[in-house]
Amino acid sequence: MINHSRSSSSDGAHREARCERGTGGMSPRTLGGADGPDADADFWRWASSRGVVAVRCESRDVAEGWRGIVATEVIERAAVVLRVPGALLMSARSMNEDAQLCDAFRAYDSSPGAMTPADKLATHLLREASKGRDSPWHTYISRLPRTYNLLCVWTRRERAMLQDPRAIAVAERARHATRTSWRRARGVLASLGMTSTDGWGTIRAWRWAHCAVSSRTVHVPFHAAGALCPVGDMFNYAPPPPPHGHVVVGTPLEGGVGKVKADEEQEEKDEDADDADDASGSGDGSWDEDSGEYVFRARRRYAAGEQIMLCYGRHTNLGLLEHYGFLLDGDEKASNPHDSVEVSLAFNIDDGNDDDDEPTIVRASAVDGSLEWDAVRGLRLWAAGGYVRCDKRTRDAAANGVSIGASNERKAFGAVIDAAALALTSTLATTARDDLDVLTRCRAARWGDDGDGDVVVGEEEPGVAPREWYIRDDDSDSEDEEEDSVPSEAGCSEVDPESNAGLALRWRLCHKRGLQRTYRAAAARVEEASRDAAAVASGPPRLHRM
Repeated sequence: MINHSRSSSSDGAHREARCERGTGGMSPRTLGGADGPDADADFWRWASSRGVVAVRCESRDVAEGWRGIVATEVIERAAVVLRVPGALLMSARSMNEDAQLCDAFRAYDSSPGAMTPADKLATHLLREASKGRDSPWHTYISRLPRTYNLLCVWTRRERAMLQDPRAIAVAERARHATRTSWRRARGVLASLGMTSTDGWGTIRAWRWAHCAVSSRTVHVPFHAAGALCPVGDMFNYAPPPPPHGHVVVGTPLEGGVGKVKADEEQEEKDEDADDADDASGSGDGSWDEDSGEYVFRARRRYAAGEQIMLCYGRHTNLGLLEHYGFLLDGDEKASNPHDSVEVSLAFNIDDGNDDDDEPTIVRASAVDGSLEWDAVRGLRLWAAGGYVRCDKRTRDAAANGVSIGASNERKAFGAVIDAAALALTSTLATTARDDLDVLTRCRAARWGDDGDGDVVVGEEEPGVAPREWYIRDDDSDSEDEEEDSVPSEAGCSEVDPESNAGLALRWRLCHKRGLQRTYRAAAARVEEASRDAAAVASGPPRLHRM
């Protein structure tokens, strides 16, 4: 799968995805103003009349997202739950049926900076949206959210609220990349009559289309950008099982627990992971060439009333924000098992040269603070003097995940302690406790009111772009200055947890907690090594496996 529909996840049950289903924390405002029970029924009638078949499932309001697909009776594993005809997809094939669109693409394909497949699909979406009711996808497009929360739409102030320099850099690159793609597409858009004058050719309209393509498409074998799949983008997301992580077997100086036990434990973990995959709540979809349909199947058994979830791969919370506009930050069940943090060492672990100006970035699990295998290997070799200075036995031991001794362990993981502590104190303006206090107050204010915060926008004139898209679309980021509605850090207690600023607050809290876990995990390794070094006063250290 490439990119399916998305939903936000928080408060243990994805509660904060108060949005059009699968939109990942986006505003519930729809492009055409179509919302509510009547619009929902109209949408399903439209979909059914065009061959969409839902099997033992239906759309409902759910805890895990604004709306989702729920089983109406028992659904067995691998059973088909939804069929969407290929003619209903917005893809390369539907582009090819639009002669004017194809002519515009051909006219600019040979020019420098030619459009990418994703650019073309975004253009296709904008063109159909500009047709209003004349588009065969009008009912579907009218159900799309008007705004998204992907990093590319965040203002300068919202990006700054992430606090972490690397995260801010990712957000800035995302915004720049979207602007660059818009510049590639402007000639085609203008040739199709979509300009800043009517709103359809503006950067804001382009960001809307780009976000829809990034967050809602499904994989098809006939187009690199995938396809927009009506109804299929209503499934909410469940992550795949956690990745396999290395565990400590024995203690740094104990030895005695060999490879057999380590391998046996890993085999057990593999079996458990396979079982977890079956029970993860994930779903899957694929293109069926024989039937010419996009088919969604249940990857586990569902009871009546359960929400059918979709899985589209492993992503960190920052990756989810970048590509889909949401994150997973709930309790253990609803958190992201694939989230990670990065810490910068003050040296290069590749050669063990403390004087090297090139730092090394190492990654650790935000869930338990465990380092990636290569990071542990590199740190142990660095602590032993560097790869080129170590003998083959030491290099092999490190490559096999084996501790090289207590003093080596203390030096290696002591460096991680220093790096995690520096990351928590050098660039992050607030503490995790500060952020948690603010977020608690924000959620109380958000969910304690009488309303649900929905904003219903009236129907736009046929074929007219939403009014907020009429902006000066020059090459500057002048719209970044239009941030009066975005609170500063000082006014952070007024943030809606579902807004971009709220997502920034939630992400940095997850980030800081991950750094804290990394610090504690490294400190535990140093403490263990010190304890065992004291207990074993003589004799050479014996190897043990991680």
